[in-house]
Amino acid sequence: MGVYGMLAMGFLVFVARYFIPQDRAGNLARGISFWSLNVGLAARVFITLVPVGFLQFQDSLQSGYWHARSPEFYAQPLVRALEWARRPGASCAACGLLARRPIRRARRQEVCCVPVRPKRQSSGWLE
Repeated sequence: MGVYGMLAMGFLVFVARYFIPQDRAGNLARGISFWSLNVGLAARVFITLVPVGFLQFQDSLQSGYWHARSPEFYAQPLVRALEWARRPGASCAACGLLARRPIRRARRQEVCCVPVRPKRQSSGWLE
């Protein structure tokens, strides 16, 4: 999942509390989804992107920017191992996406709607 996918999922989890009825199972699924997406994203950043970024910076100082962006840099065994090390973080984020599926299936028959505020009783002199 890329940048826009993470942004869309974050927006969905944020907005879901307004259109999904409040109950314990929904809150639990929303919490699991939220935390696993964030833990997965943090794992991918700190396990892969930061170390490869430091290696790339070091290589750009030694060999030049052109080499740090070349396919030869990404073919190094350490860089390949760090690319594969991001899989647990991606799996954690994927589990967060799938955490909401069983609850959605159970509620398929229910109608979800936005709660409507009750009308105020007018005082009479302005209306």
